[in-house]
Amino acid sequence: MQHQLYFNTGTCGPLPVSVTNRMKAALDEQLQTGRADLRHFEQIISLKKEIKELLALMINSAPEEISLTSSTTEGLNIVINGMDWRYGDEVITTNAEHPTGYGPLFNLKSRGVKIHFLDVLGGYDSIAGQLQSLISPRTRLLSISHTVYCTGDRLPAEELIDIAHLHNIPVLLDGAQSFGAIALDMRKLQCDFYAAPGQKWICGPEGTGFLFVSSRARQYIQPVFTSYTAIKEIDLYNHMELETDGQAFESCTIQPGALAGMHEALRWIHSAGPEEKEKRNKNLSSYAWNLFTDNPRLTIINHHQPDNLISFLVEGMSSAEVSARLLENAVIVRPVPITDAVRISIGFYNTEEEIEKVNRYLRLL
Repeated sequence: MQHQLYFNTGTCGPLPVSVTNRMKAALDEQLQTGRADLRHFEQIISLKKEIKELLALMINSAPEEISLTSSTTEGLNIVINGMDWRYGDEVITTNAEHPTGYGPLFNLKSRGVKIHFLDVLGGYDSIAGQLQSLISPRTRLLSISHTVYCTGDRLPAEELIDIAHLHNIPVLLDGAQSFGAIALDMRKLQCDFYAAPGQKWICGPEGTGFLFVSSRARQYIQPVFTSYTAIKEIDLYNHMELETDGQAFESCTIQPGALAGMHEALRWIHSAGPEEKEKRNKNLSSYAWNLFTDNPRLTIINHHQPDNLISFLVEGMSSAEVSARLLENAVIVRPVPITDAVRISIGFYNTEEEIEKVNRYLRLL
């Protein structure tokens, strides 16, 4: 990646050398010593415990409230499919979710569940009022993004959570574009569920992620898939007892190399300091915003200055065409079909000089 201008962390962050080294070491150990002895499994258990402790430190939660997953998608599905839906129930989401957020919700339609949409593509000054008007006695869940993937807008999550909680409605946040980019505090945020990946803003490997389930919200969901590690005790003729912490929702085996990579990514990103990192992201995004707004062919579709994502339209060109032209100059961005906008993801490891180069290329289109 040394010869690229990489601005697509919103899809996958760049892997730090220390992360790839940890992953290689873990895979080499499996090659040399095998994967079936007791020590191998004890190492995995210990590593997962340390990852949960690091995550809890980063988001201000208890380690017991965290389940390790393979992706944001898995976390969203654990919550949505784990609720006891009835015919006529309702759920509220937005009209700008990533498709992975819609998938499990639309599956509920076959069970008679209605989906209502908050309009955030046109701005969100009225979103609190929209939410109030959509809530009914049958509303069972508010499922929204913390930061909207296609516009870069951070939604007023705390305000929306407060409104939902006044009606005893739990809230699920998709944190794919927030976790690792901004400082998070689950106690302050007061959300019930938070799903996030490991491969984006903490620059970890694919196949990693987590789900936060607050202790007070545990009552709303039941495990849909039950793995070996989720079982605390089983009596074939009487009962099965599941673990009472986040293990109860863990349904898959994560490759130890990926776990090692996630552990190192968390250590690396935490060492940068959550507040300092967020400030750097915002400063760089503001710098890019100011440069891009001077280009008469660009129309920025963010509704306020962003934390880490800037989305824009280029007059007379599709997002796919712009992305392809930038790629010819080794600039990596993402076209977003839902808005036909180009999305630039700006991380604390990017530089002002890199942003200036992108701006020059955009002016040459």
